[in-house]
Amino acid sequence: MQGAEYFSHCPVLLDEAVRALAQKSAVAAKEISQMIGESVNRVGEGQKLALSNGEIFKAMTSSIENLNRISAEVKDASEGQTTALTQMSEAMNQIDSNIQKNASSAENGLNLAQNIIEISGSFSKIVQDLQVLVDGSTRAQKERTRVVVSDKVKSQAA
Repeated sequence: MQGAEYFSHCPVLLDEAVRALAQKSAVAAKEISQMIGESVNRVGEGQKLALSNGEIFKAMTSSIENLNRISAEVKDASEGQTTALTQMSEAMNQIDSNIQKNASSAENGLNLAQNIIEISGSFSKIVQDLQVLVDGSTRAQKERTRVVVSDKVKSQAA
């Protein structure tokens, strides 16, 4: 009978074991439910973070595009300034060349003026010398004319 006694306690033991398992199962189900709830919350938070990160990446992309546009504008402006500086440099070189040519022309003009003054002085001397010759010749002519006239007057008076 020991076996019968043993089996007679079985339903009570089984009942307690089933209850214990049911309680453990209920606790496990509750824990699983809480874990699922936490996972759902975490997934929701992850989605929010992913959306937030997507917005951040969009903003970063927009900022990078803006930076690229500004960089292109700076590059274009720099190229324009380089072109303008090159043109200014060429203009300054032309002005310098023209100033040097003008200075050379002025120096040549000064040399020419000095030569003209020297030639003018020489011509003045020649004119003076000719004047002396002409004046001397005219006096001699006048003397001869006076003598001839005087001789004619004398001969007519006689």
